[in-house]
Amino acid sequence: MKKIYLIFLLLMGCDYLDIQPNDRIPSSQYYNSVDEAYQALLGAYEPIRTMKMNYVDPFPLFSIALFSECMSDNVNGGANKKQTNNPYQEANQFEMSPIRSEAFWRRSYNGISRVNSLFHNWENITIKQGEEARANNILGEAYFLRAHYYFELLRMYENVILTTEPIDGTSWRSFKQEDPEKVYAQATDDYLKSFELMAETDPERGRMSMYASKAELLKMFLFYTGYYEKEALPRTDGSTFTLDNAIALADDIYLNSGKRLLPKYADNFDPLTSNWNDEVLLEIPHVDSGLPGWTGIKSGNIMCRASGPWGGKGKAFDATYADGWANGVPRRKLLSIWDDPNDERKMATILTAEEVEEGQNEDGFDPENAQFPIKIGWQHTGLYNKKYSTFASIQPSIAINLNYGMNHHAIRFADVILMAGELYLRKGNTGKALEYVNLVRTRANAAALAAIDEETLFAERNRELALEGVRYHDLLRRYGQSRLATVKTILDVKNYTPESNEIDRYGEAGKSEDYEIDFKVEQRGFLPIPIVELDVHPELQQNNGY
Repeated sequence: MKKIYLIFLLLMGCDYLDIQPNDRIPSSQYYNSVDEAYQALLGAYEPIRTMKMNYVDPFPLFSIALFSECMSDNVNGGANKKQTNNPYQEANQFEMSPIRSEAFWRRSYNGISRVNSLFHNWENITIKQGEEARANNILGEAYFLRAHYYFELLRMYENVILTTEPIDGTSWRSFKQEDPEKVYAQATDDYLKSFELMAETDPERGRMSMYASKAELLKMFLFYTGYYEKEALPRTDGSTFTLDNAIALADDIYLNSGKRLLPKYADNFDPLTSNWNDEVLLEIPHVDSGLPGWTGIKSGNIMCRASGPWGGKGKAFDATYADGWANGVPRRKLLSIWDDPNDERKMATILTAEEVEEGQNEDGFDPENAQFPIKIGWQHTGLYNKKYSTFASIQPSIAINLNYGMNHHAIRFADVILMAGELYLRKGNTGKALEYVNLVRTRANAAALAAIDEETLFAERNRELALEGVRYHDLLRRYGQSRLATVKTILDVKNYTPESNEIDRYGEAGKSEDYEIDFKVEQRGFLPIPIVELDVHPELQQNNGY
C-alpha cells in the first residue's frame, strides 16, 4: 500500500515531495553574516579531529598520530591478533592497501572543500562596524586550515590535487595531480597570509592562534627542505621562504607566543589537567560526550583507546588503566634511548605491563598469580604508550571505545624549541642550537649536553617526542629522498628473535616472522593514492611502488 501511494505522489507531482528541507540552509542563501562565516569555519575545523578509514571498511576510527608512529622504528603495530583490516599493522609493515588509505585523503579534502567554499563566498558577507577583527580572525584561520590540510596530504601522499575553488558540477573529474612544489608553494602562501589575520591568542578553545600557524609552517619548512634536499620553501610568486625566515619565525614563537615549557614534563600528559595547557601551540580537541556509534562524528581521542593496554580493568575495578586495543606497542629497544638515568621523560613515555597489573591488583600481588593479568597480543612487548592511554580517571560513561576526552597535543612548545635548535644548527650556529636543546633536557632533569650535531639533535627529538606521531617524518626529512636506503636500514626488521622472559607478558611474545618489516624504497615513504579516487578520477596516477 505504501508503495502504491508513493507512485501516486510521483505521478501527480505532489508538492509534498518538493518541500525544501527545514533543517539546513542552501549555500545560495548562506554566507550573509559574520555569524554564518563563523559557523562555516567551525565546519572547516571539524575534519581536523575526526578520522574514519573509508565508507565500507569494517575497521572503525583511527588516529593520525598513532598511524604515523606505527611507521617509525619506535613501535610495533600490535593489537590482540594479526588482522586483515588493521591500519596500524599495515602501516607498521609498510603494506598499506590502496583500499584503506582513504582516510587522510578524504578528511583533508573535506576540510579544503569547506574552506574554499568560505573563500568563494566571502564577498557576500556583510561585515558590520565592530566586527572587523572577528572577521579577520575567521579569514586567517581559514587560510591556516587550508595550509594544514594540504601539508597533511603532501607528507602522506606527495602527489595530490591542488584546488582553491569550490567544486562545480562534474569539474572534479578533470582534476590532475600537481607537482608537489606547486602545492607546497600554495600552502606556504596560505600560512603566511594567515599570520596577517589570525589572533595572537586562541579566539576560543578549539580554534587556533597565529602562533599555531607559525609553528606548523616551521614543521613544513623542515620537512620539505629536508626530504627534497632544498634550501627554501617555494612561494607562488617565485620567491622563497628561506632558512633565515624560518629562524626569525622560530625566535618569534619562542619570545612572543606566551607559551612555555611546563615545569614537569609529565604534566603534558596528565589525563585530568593536560588539556589546554601552556605548552601546547596546536591542540586537537576531543570530548567525552559523543554519541555511540562508529561514524567518527563527535568522538573522543581514539588514540587513547587504540594505545591502551589489552587487559586493563578500569573504574569499576578501581584500576589505573582501562582495557584498550594495544596498538602501537613500544619496542623493547625504546627503553634505551634516554641517555641519562635521571631523565624523567622515560617514565612519562613508557607504560609497562607490570605497572598496569600493579594498578589493578591489590598491593603486594603475586605477578605469577595475578588476579587480573595483562593479555598478550600480537607483536607483544609488555610495553604501552603512557602519553595517550585508557586512563581510568577519564574513562567515558558512554561510547567507551570512542569518547576519551583527552586532547591531542599536535605541536608542543618543546617541539618548537627543538626545531629552532635544528634551524640554528643548519645555519652553523652550534652555540645557539645547544642552548635551545638543553632547555628541554634541563626541564626533564637530564644533564645538559656539551656538544651538538645532527645525530644528537634527532636523538633528542625522539627522547622528547616519542610516541607522539613525529618520529617517522623526522626520519624521512633527516635523510631525504636521496638516502631512503639509509631509512630502510633503520626501519627494516629481519630475522628478529623475540626476547625470552620468565613471565612472557612482561617481555616479548610471538614468532620471529611476526616482527618482520620491509620498508620499500620505491614507495618513497608515501601512502598509495586511494583506489576509490583512481576509480573516479581518470587523470590520477598511482604512487610509485603500489
